[in-house]
Amino acid sequence: MSLSFYYLAIASVFLCPVEKQETKNTPGSDGLPGNTNSIKMLTVKQATELAKFEGYLRLNGLTTISVEVASELAKYKGDLLILDGLTTISVEVATELAKYKDKGFLSLNGLTTISVEVAKELAKFKGYLILDGLTTISVEVAKELAKHKGDLALRGLTTISVEVASELVKYKSDLGLVGLKTVSPKTLAILKANPKIALSKKVEVSAQKNTPRGKDSEQETDEDYPLRKLGWSTKKCMLCNALRNPRASVLYSDKKGYGFCLDCGKNADTVVLSNEAFKKGIPLNAETAALVKAHVESIQRLFPPNWRDNEIERTKGLMILTGFMKWRDWENAWENAVILGLKKSDINR
Repeated sequence: MSLSFYYLAIASVFLCPVEKQETKNTPGSDGLPGNTNSIKMLTVKQATELAKFEGYLRLNGLTTISVEVASELAKYKGDLLILDGLTTISVEVATELAKYKDKGFLSLNGLTTISVEVAKELAKFKGYLILDGLTTISVEVAKELAKHKGDLALRGLTTISVEVASELVKYKSDLGLVGLKTVSPKTLAILKANPKIALSKKVEVSAQKNTPRGKDSEQETDEDYPLRKLGWSTKKCMLCNALRNPRASVLYSDKKGYGFCLDCGKNADTVVLSNEAFKKGIPLNAETAALVKAHVESIQRLFPPNWRDNEIERTKGLMILTGFMKWRDWENAWENAVILGLKKSDINR
C-alpha cells in the first residue's frame, strides 16, 4: 500500500533522501543477522565487522558488552550508535564508548542509574549523548555530566533538586530536560538562566503548583491525565496492545506509566533519535527510513476506521499521529488532542 497522507505530510520535514548502502557494509554476512537488534552477544571479531557498517547501528539486544567489544564498536563510522539494551556498564566500557566519533549520536537509554566514575568517562564523549533512562541523578553525577562537550539528553528526569539544577545549569551545549514535571520555583529559575536547556512548557505550571498555598495545594489526578481519558492502560503497549513486562515499564513509560512494550519502545526511540539527527543535517539510511515508515504505519492502524472519509476524521488521525511522534515529550500533544475533541471512541484499538 502506498504511503498514507499523514506519512507524506511528515516525510517532507522528517525524512530525507535515502542513502545507498553497499552490500559489503550490510549486516547479514559473517554470521551476523540482518536485524542487528536481534544480536544477543557479540564477539570482538563480529564487533569489528559491525564497526564497518555505514548505516544507523542499533544493538538493543545486547544487555552486556566486554571492554574489547566496546573498543571495536567505538570505531564505528556511522552517525548513530544505539545500545539501549545495556542496563549497566563498567567504567572501562564507558571509557571505550566515549571514544566514539565526534558529533555522532550515542544512545544508552537502558541505563537507569550510573556511578560518578561512569559519568566522568561518558562526559569525555564529544557527540550527542542520550541518557533518557536515568530517572534520578546525584549532585556528583550532575557535576560530571555538566562537563560534557556535546549535546545531552536527560529526558527521563521528572524532578531534580536545586543542587542538581545548580550543576546542570553550567552546561555549555544543548541539554534536554523536557521530562521535568515537578520542580520548585527556585529550581526552575536556575534552569531558565541557561537558554540552551530545553524544558517542557508543563514544568512552569508544575513549579507554580509547588508554591506553598497552605494545606490543600492543587494536585493532578490520574483521571485528568489525557492518556487515561483516551482509554489507554498502563499495563498494555499503546501501539500493539501487548502486555508490558517490568523492563518495558521502566524504559518506555511516561511519568504516569503509559508507554510501549520493548519492541515498540525501541522503535519509538529510534524514530525520535532519527528526527534529532535529521535536524542536525544527518540523513537517514535505507534501513532506518524503513523503520520510520513501519512505525508511522503502525500508528496509522489506530486511526478512526473511516479516517479517509472526511476532514474531521482525518484531523483526528493527525492528532493521534502527532501524539505518538512527540514520544518522551508527548503530554502537551495528547492534552491538546483531548481539548480539540479527540475521544476514546475515535481510536481504533
